[in-house]
Amino acid sequence: MALEFVPISIRSIMSADVALGAMLGAGEAMRVYPVEAPDGAVLPYVVYHQMQEQFLSTKEDVLISEGWEMMLTVHAKSPGAYMKASRIARLARKALSYQKTDVLDDNGDTFKLKLKPTGTEDDITPETEKEIISIALTFRGTKTN
Repeated sequence: MALEFVPISIRSIMSADVALGAMLGAGEAMRVYPVEAPDGAVLPYVVYHQMQEQFLSTKEDVLISEGWEMMLTVHAKSPGAYMKASRIARLARKALSYQKTDVLDDNGDTFKLKLKPTGTEDDITPETEKEIISIALTFRGTKTN
């Protein structure tokens, strides 16, 4: 079951957060992009994408979905790249953690998706030659009532 509308839900939740809006722009102008940022995008910005669906195998050899992995990557540029990226990462984690949102499955049926951090450490990548720092956050979305 592909969830093509998960990115719309993630962006919608983030754009409703006032603190994130102050750092990334508000509403439609918010610098939160699916898959990759456009050429020349103003820093800082966030890129998000759905990674893969996780499955659990039952005794009857049936695969049951355990949810979908999603990644957000915060990008910021010096001066103050680390502090900007860290603050945006904290705000994004707070805005998305344990939020429930409506999404559509492949059949057009609506269900609730609950987002939560995976608990893995943030992946911090400095690009010193470009004075850019990136912080990756991972979330899991699970089907809920």
